[in-house]
Amino acid sequence: MAKPFRVTSLKVDEDLWKRAKKRAVDEEITLQELLNEAVQDYLRRKSVSEYKRKKREN
Repeated sequence: MAKPFRVTSLKVDEDLWKRAKKRAVDEEITLQELLNEAVQDYLRRKSVSEYKRKKREN
């Protein structure tokens, strides 16, 4: 049985949204699949605080 999804809304930068939609089309997946995968990948990486720290150092 498939996992349930939560329906929500959020504000996304317009250019980022357009790029994500285009990437989903290019990858032949839904935008929902692309966003779920992107969030999962992000959460697998190091913590947000480590990410921000490294970004400041560069």
